[in-house]
Amino acid sequence: MKTPLTVKSVLLALEERAPSASAEKWDNVGLLVGSASARVRGAVVSIDLTERSVERAKKSKSNLIVNHHPCIFPRGKGLSRVTEGEGGSKLVFDAVKNGISVLSVHTNFDRCALEVPHQVSKALGCRPVGRLFDGEL
Repeated sequence: MKTPLTVKSVLLALEERAPSASAEKWDNVGLLVGSASARVRGAVVSIDLTERSVERAKKSKSNLIVNHHPCIFPRGKGLSRVTEGEGGSKLVFDAVKNGISVLSVHTNFDRCALEVPHQVSKALGCRPVGRLFDGEL
């Protein structure tokens, strides 16, 4: 029997590629909305949590959104309230109400994803040999 895909297993796979420990200290990455134990029925990938990404998840019956920019930001500040009102809190409210989890991979992905440096190196006709970091991980 195949092991069901959960939000936690998606998060762990992303952690292997872009560990949250490599994110900037001020960043808010990882599971920001929802349940780690939820079985994934489908996923939407987006840059930001937007009305369109939430609507697409609902329409496709997906219960996971993986986005680049955190919907709750900056780290430790959080939303002052999650209501049906305007802006980001409305989107978080809509995701929660519809059982949609939201994962964010932001500066950890920026630091660890090698596709961009590889493409730039290829275009310049050279070979990438590593990453530059401006501090300790």
